[in-house]
Amino acid sequence: MKRMLVFALAVALCGSVATATDINLTVKSGGESTVNVGPGATVDYTVIGELTDTANEGLALVGFDLEFTGGDLAQADTPTTAPMNNFVRNLGITNPAGYGGTVQSGKLIQCGGAQNTIMNGQVLCDDNDDCPSGSNCVSNVCEPVAAFPVGTVITDVAALGSPQVLLTGSLTAPMTVGTYYLRIMNAAPNVPFANVIQQYETGVPFWATEAAGVGTVTELTVNVIDVCSLDSAWPEHEHSLWRTQNNYALLTLDCDVPAVPAAGDLKIRQMLAGGAFGPDLSGSFTFTIDAGDAMTLMVQEVGANLTHNTWIAITNDGSWAGVDPFEVHYLVLMGDVDDNARVLALDAGAVYPAVPCVNTTLPCWDPRKDVTGDNRILAIDAGAVYPNVPTIGIAKPSGH
Repeated sequence: MKRMLVFALAVALCGSVATATDINLTVKSGGESTVNVGPGATVDYTVIGELTDTANEGLALVGFDLEFTGGDLAQADTPTTAPMNNFVRNLGITNPAGYGGTVQSGKLIQCGGAQNTIMNGQVLCDDNDDCPSGSNCVSNVCEPVAAFPVGTVITDVAALGSPQVLLTGSLTAPMTVGTYYLRIMNAAPNVPFANVIQQYETGVPFWATEAAGVGTVTELTVNVIDVCSLDSAWPEHEHSLWRTQNNYALLTLDCDVPAVPAAGDLKIRQMLAGGAFGPDLSGSFTFTIDAGDAMTLMVQEVGANLTHNTWIAITNDGSWAGVDPFEVHYLVLMGDVDDNARVLALDAGAVYPAVPCVNTTLPCWDPRKDVTGDNRILAIDAGAVYPNVPTIGIAKPSGH
């Protein structure tokens, strides 16, 4: 029995030479293979693995090296949750510096680890004769013969159809504008490697493994671009949005708009007491570059989604690539034609001198008199003011 166990340990750890299964490896940031960031930005990344067939019971071991063409890498994170914490010493086994790799000449080598497929501390027994030399049978389990690995194997890790995050980390983008790459090194002597648990294994007396081949290896592209800042807003910060629908704001940068943001890149939320926010409404807005002004972004409500006499914030938390974070606050005060944070009969009276007018006609056009947001100034705009007469704009909620 002991002789068989010694042989089993060697086979389980080293694997066979079969390579029926490959592992595909991909580096991403925020789920994307290409990101645009400003100089010196912190870029979080993930390395994702997925096996190419089902003729196995998942990853037993994985290892790879990383390089960044934009500078030195720091050690990556150590997994703390299943299943990848099962590849971390003491549950699993890693190189001396740990699962997050060893920094060597700016590269990050020896990332990864292996599960306890050798069943150290997990071998079932009836008596001491069933256990490796130096190990006793205690409660029908052989004592560990080494301090690690001691974990219980998790199967189906990175199975086909269930890609697994193998590694997370972060890097610092260069200060120089350009295109850079975070790569899994894939040329000798720095070649990824993996073992998979053989199909139909049960862990008795060990989990036999076999070598996996390397399939596709996809890099992360990091574009370092000039970063713009918010130069001005119209209406100005802490002024009012006056329409009953289709409200809009113009955000002017100090350079051309680098990219039109998507919903979620700019968050539009009601401001609540204590510095809190309501749900993000950006999915109910459009974002377009203002006609004739490449430096200005128009943010426009689609329909009626805002609430009268509330405060909203348009926030870039850094998700709008190439633009420094900012926050602009607006009082939603429907009918505030004269922009004085009050809705009175005077606001309705201010509409009439421009009636009738469309937004292509000058000098009658005044966007604040278009209360209904239909790009015309008619008597109905004055009528839209009266339901909110009188209203005094509320103070901005505390904490903002």
